[in-house]
Amino acid sequence: MRHNPGVWPVPHTSEEDILHALQQENLKLKTMARLNYHRNNTDSALNLGRDNLLECLRRERELRVQAQDMVCNLAIQAKASLEQQKSEILKLQMKLSILSNRSLRSSKYNSFDRV
Repeated sequence: MRHNPGVWPVPHTSEEDILHALQQENLKLKTMARLNYHRNNTDSALNLGRDNLLECLRRERELRVQAQDMVCNLAIQAKASLEQQKSEILKLQMKLSILSNRSLRSSKYNSFDRV
């Protein structure tokens, strides 16, 4: 994959994979927060749980932004690829038209030669 200036290279990770990883990390951090709360049942455990949950939410936002950036970059790359393909198709159509016109002219000249 060529790197376009201003466009991040996109790893082969789907948005679903990112969201699944995010949910797993979210679940892990929530579980850690619950375990800490039940183990200690103190204000420090509550603070740690809150901190873990806040960290989880921060990481979730961060991953969502990354996922959105990846989707935007994929859309930009797809559009650029489509434009390039359109340009190639137009070039091929022009070549085909030129060859077709030559073929028609050639067949006309050949038919005059036979008369």
